[in-house]
Amino acid sequence: MKNVFNNFLKPFLVCCCFIFGSTAFAQTYDLYLCNTATATLVPNAASYTTADSIIWKVTNPAGVESFALKTVGTSPNYPIPTNLTTGLYSYTVTVKSAAGCPGDPSTAKTVYKLPVMTVDIANPSVATYCTNATTPSSTIVATAQLDAGAVTSLPSGITLGYSWTHSKDLAAYTNSESVIGTDNAGTALSNTFTMNTTAVGSYRFRVTANYEFGSLVNRSSDNAGCASSSSTVRTVVVAPQPTQPTITIQ
Repeated sequence: MKNVFNNFLKPFLVCCCFIFGSTAFAQTYDLYLCNTATATLVPNAASYTTADSIIWKVTNPAGVESFALKTVGTSPNYPIPTNLTTGLYSYTVTVKSAAGCPGDPSTAKTVYKLPVMTVDIANPSVATYCTNATTPSSTIVATAQLDAGAVTSLPSGITLGYSWTHSKDLAAYTNSESVIGTDNAGTALSNTFTMNTTAVGSYRFRVTANYEFGSLVNRSSDNAGCASSSSTVRTVVVAPQPTQPTITIQ
C-alpha cells in the first residue's frame, strides 16, 4: 500500500511544482513609480462629514510605520512624495468620526518605487572591420545599473527597453535597429547590439534604456519609463576593401 501511495503521490507533487512554481506567484503591486514621479491617493467612503478625520498609515520598505492626519473638510488626499527611496510602500486609510469613533482601515494599496536606472556601453568587440572580412561585424554591449549597482535585479513584471542609435560620419543620430544591425532583444540588465553593415564609414553609437511596465499601473517623471541615455559614445569603423590591382609588363 505504501508503494502504491508513493507512486500516486510523487507524480502529483511534481505536477504541483510545475503548476504552482515561483513564477505562478510572481508578486506585483498596485502602482510603480520611477525617478521623481508621484501620485495622489484619494480616500473613498460611503459617508463621512467634513468634520471627520482621515488617518493615513504609511509603511516603508524597512517596515517602519508613520501616520499622516488629514480632515475631510480641508484635504483628505495623500500625495505620495517625489523623493521616496527604492522599495515597497504600503498605504492604508482610516476614517475617524467627529465623535471620536474610528472606522475599519482600508485594504492596503502597494506602491513600488523603482531604483534609479543608468545605462552605459562597453568598447566594441571589433573597433574596425573590413567590408570583405569573413564575418564583417562588431558587437557592443549595453549594461544598465540600478541605484549605482546597489540593486542587482528588476522587480517581477518590470523589464527594460533598449534603443540603439548611431551617427555615421558625424551626421545626425538615427535609429540603428534593422538598419545597420540588430540587438539580441535583451530586456534585463544588458543588451547586445551586433553591427553588420558593410557600408563604409565611421559609426558612433549611443543607447537609451527605459523601464517597461506592460499592463502594470505606473507613473514616470518623463512619461517615457524614466529613460536614461549612455554618457559614453563608442565608435566602429567599416573600412573599404582595397581595389584589385593589375600587373603591367614593361
